[in-house]
Amino acid sequence: MKAFFIVSLICCGLNAQILKGLKAQGLSVELELLLKHLSNSKDITSEQAAVTVGAASLINEDLSKTPKSNVLFLIKSEIYKGLLNNQHLPRKDEILINETLVKSIESKVEKHAEIYSEFAYWIANSVIEELAPYRSDKFLDKYQTIDRSNLKSRARAFELQRIAKYLSPWLLALNENSPEDFNKLVSDIAVDTLKGLSKKSFYFREFTSKNSSTTLGPIITIPSITPAVQEQPGLPSASLELKKKNKLNETKKAVDILEKLPEDPSGGIDQLLEKQKGESSEGDGSEKQWTPK
Repeated sequence: MKAFFIVSLICCGLNAQILKGLKAQGLSVELELLLKHLSNSKDITSEQAAVTVGAASLINEDLSKTPKSNVLFLIKSEIYKGLLNNQHLPRKDEILINETLVKSIESKVEKHAEIYSEFAYWIANSVIEELAPYRSDKFLDKYQTIDRSNLKSRARAFELQRIAKYLSPWLLALNENSPEDFNKLVSDIAVDTLKGLSKKSFYFREFTSKNSSTTLGPIITIPSITPAVQEQPGLPSASLELKKKNKLNETKKAVDILEKLPEDPSGGIDQLLEKQKGESSEGDGSEKQWTPK
């Protein structure tokens, strides 16, 4: 059924513009940014648009009667898993991570902040932020040549090497790609991640109690499959500088929200699940969530 649905959408010439109304219903900030990225992407192919709509439909169907805490856990874990291990990320045997490389990437991201999507900008800043504890004392430049008899330094170097294994592909992608190409890479990864989430949602549905009274309703708003409204030629538009300013402000706000997260992902998940038991979906904004560590 799923394959038939997707093929039908492709045959109907589904255009990436159909994703314009795609958005999350406030359950996960990460999912909101991912869907907003896809909604605004100009690089999505018809096939990717079809896969995205099909995956979103399955997620809505499978998780509509799943407890909210379980849905939140699934969404967050699958998004971070998709970001850290994806077929589209560049792979090389070795990359030398040092302060020069990180500073160069940091400068590039800030210089072109208005070009990166909010999701891409958040990913870039999250990667850089993960390395912050090793930059303050210049450990990033000396961890490969430390005194091996110093057990504390050895343990710290091992920890950094373990982190670098997951961050290196993103550092490479940020360093070697233009902001536009990086956005395209993020689009490919976002489609794959949503597809992976839809596969896992089936198992969550199967293990949810048949007598569950939970009803979340649609988790993702899916736009109607109708021709997108084209921008009318000749109409006045905002200046380029104003657009850049607004885009930058929106991006920084989104990143600020996602940076209010604790360091331990497992602890963050426990906190999120515990919070869901006793509180409504609307919080006071002071709660911390989970970073991609």
